[in-house]
Amino acid sequence: MVTPIPESQWIQAGDVVRIPQAHYCYGLGPLIMCVTVVGADIRRFPALEWVRLCGLELRPDGSDGGWRDVLVRVAALFGQSPPHNPPRRRPNCLEQSEQWP
Repeated sequence: MVTPIPESQWIQAGDVVRIPQAHYCYGLGPLIMCVTVVGADIRRFPALEWVRLCGLELRPDGSDGGWRDVLVRVAALFGQSPPHNPPRRRPNCLEQSEQWP
């Protein structure tokens, strides 16, 4: 049986997430990104192990990096506290998503 994910923990566009290296494909080191696209509705498919996230990578100093398209373990997205820097929601990254190649 699959345990439902609390609504307060659903990942959505505008959220900033920190993903350890072992829980995403592919890259080196932890990834901090502002999510612009969630590739599947985790509410509809609670048994998913991996989900596609697209968004703007954020550097350790909080400045914008490049656009990323990654596969992330769903379990790594829930129960985490937001990164210390930057804030949990970054609406301006959604505006920039129109520039996505």
